[in-house]
Amino acid sequence: MPTPAGPPPTGGVPITIRKLDAWIEAAQANNPSLAAAQARVREAMSMAGVARSALAPQVNGELSIKRQ
Repeated sequence: MPTPAGPPPTGGVPITIRKLDAWIEAAQANNPSLAAAQARVREAMSMAGVARSALAPQVNGELSIKRQ
């Protein structure tokens, strides 16, 4: 079984937020299945928002104008 690569060694130097962000961006860019999973999560959240909208109050109206 392959072992996870993990973050690059830092040689005892503290990891900065910039480095951590760069590693995260690289992992996301190089992992198409992760990108697909993120897209599925966004889609599910969107669909949940649509479903929640049915619970909100709705306003209906009608307007007509007639010339006499």
